[in-house]
Amino acid sequence: LHLERRGVPVAALVGTREGNGSILLDGGQVYELFHWVDGRRMVKVESEAINAGRILGRLHLEARDLEWSDPPPMPGFHAAAQVETAFERVTEAVVAADADVDRVELRNVVERLAEIRHRAMEQVEAGGWSSLPVQPIHGDWHPGNVLFTPEKPTRTRPGTVRAIVDFDASRVEPRLVDLANGLLHFAMRSDRDASPADWPPSLSPRRMMAFTRGWRAVVGDVVEAEAVILPALMLECLVAESVVPVAKTGRFAVVPGLPFLAMVVRKAAWIEEAAAPIRELLVR
Repeated sequence: LHLERRGVPVAALVGTREGNGSILLDGGQVYELFHWVDGRRMVKVESEAINAGRILGRLHLEARDLEWSDPPPMPGFHAAAQVETAFERVTEAVVAADADVDRVELRNVVERLAEIRHRAMEQVEAGGWSSLPVQPIHGDWHPGNVLFTPEKPTRTRPGTVRAIVDFDASRVEPRLVDLANGLLHFAMRSDRDASPADWPPSLSPRRMMAFTRGWRAVVGDVVEAEAVILPALMLECLVAESVVPVAKTGRFAVVPGLPFLAMVVRKAAWIEEAAAPIRELLVR
């Protein structure tokens, strides 16, 4: 409601019949109802990436004034115990889903991911994580939670964000969490007709530049530690969002666990190699 009043494009809540409240409590469950928004998924072009960055910046600016003296506990992905638990279970889960999997290769891949995560966690802490200011954030900023104007975008009329949806992961953390998550997903090079296990390891440099340019155009100056930490925080996000779901089912959606996790290792290696230019996105 706060963001809606400030003009941030969010899906408007439908008030309850009694008292026009924002949520309905019934039988120990919490329900929210939103007005329908006519929109579409993002088209992977720079113009839409820059607009997504701008809208994230708007959200961050307007959310700073939101009162959060006693925020509800909501764990993020940095140094998360949930991710540690997932690492303890992921090998067993993959084997249970595919008895013929190469267990030696699986163990090597999981160990590499654990090393990448541990190294990234240390870099985030050493880079000044504890010094970053905190505020309410979206918590799950990716293309699936952003609806664009329904018309097909053109060079002269690019699409713009019509509505932000899904605030279930909202929490109080450094705004860099949203930026790292968004940069990873809005620049993802994927193919709907190919298995995620076959996606290229690199991110799109053009969309990375566009997304951060849009965000910076709204929020202005960044904290030095944000630039230092950004690549490592992206790595933590990548590993967490890959290992946690695979640890539950042994697969990522319908993709077998081992080839998917091997792809994540390749993508993490690319991000590590590109750490310097990723930092420069926030300083030049």
